[in-house]
Amino acid sequence: MLGILLTILKIIAIVLLAIVGIVLLFVLWILFAPVKYECHGIFEPDTEENSKNQQVQAKVTWLWRAISIPVSWDPEQGLQYKLKVFGFEPGKIKRKKKKQSARKEKSIGKNENKLSEDSGQIEDTKPEKIPEWESEHKLHITEVSADRQTEIGNEDSEQLLETKEKATPDTDSLNENKNILEKIRQSYQRIRKKTDQIRSALAALKEKITGFIQTVQRFTKHFSETVKNVCEKIRKILYKKDRIIYFFSLERNILGKYRFFSVVKKLLHELIPRRFFGRIRYGFENPADTGQALAWCSMLYPVYGGYVEIEPDFEQKILEGNFSFHGKFRLLKCLYYGIKIYRMKFVKDFLALMKQLAR
Repeated sequence: MLGILLTILKIIAIVLLAIVGIVLLFVLWILFAPVKYECHGIFEPDTEENSKNQQVQAKVTWLWRAISIPVSWDPEQGLQYKLKVFGFEPGKIKRKKKKQSARKEKSIGKNENKLSEDSGQIEDTKPEKIPEWESEHKLHITEVSADRQTEIGNEDSEQLLETKEKATPDTDSLNENKNILEKIRQSYQRIRKKTDQIRSALAALKEKITGFIQTVQRFTKHFSETVKNVCEKIRKILYKKDRIIYFFSLERNILGKYRFFSVVKKLLHELIPRRFFGRIRYGFENPADTGQALAWCSMLYPVYGGYVEIEPDFEQKILEGNFSFHGKFRLLKCLYYGIKIYRMKFVKDFLALMKQLAR
């Protein structure tokens, strides 16, 4: 029994060690595998010999090209990128399935619309039958209404004749009264118009005065608030500036600053491209401007010398060129420098100071 248990334990231990070894190998593979990147770009203007050509192509690979991200840009199609794992796109199959389902839904919807239109046309073509009793009832109603209208018209005409025979007033007195009333009405309307004009003018003047006073009050209030806010912001900025200057003036922070920048310099040296090459050909309408630009560029030759070629053209106005660079970095080094920066006391104190000043 003991021998069987020991063999089982040995097998379990071997399996566990194998799993741990595989995991460690995978982690080391991820950490030590370099992340490679490269980029190529070209810019050529539209000339008689060649058409306009502007494009940039880049590619990032990891785990010895197991994971790759190609990126391209041009003015017509814009920015395009893909994610490939062992040469396959993970979301390509899903996109195809979505497109196929969308096409099926569109075809089904079109067929349903056609069937509904055909059924509607068939229903419209069917004639509506009117029963005989309904038509007879409508004719009887129209005859009765016509007889009733004729009777009412005769009664109204008789009443009008009677009222005209009875109404025989004195026309002269009526005309005089009408003239007097018309004059009174006209004078009343003139007085009313004048009073309305005076009232409207006074109301408009009052509105203008009140509006002007309100605008002055709003302007003064807004101006005073803006001045207060600006003064408060300036005061806070000056206070933050003094706190930051005092923080960097401390002796322990001076040493921490130099250590921080040295580590950052190493990190950037790990990330920057290993090789870079560029070529620029330029020219202006005035040759003097071309020579002046060349003089300015020559002052920066120690920075770009050996990496960028500058070719002036004194005969025509032109701007063209190309560039290419590639590099690589390992995640292990980046992780090491990142942990080293995070554990620095200078960085922790500076972040704590920034949190205090942000409140």
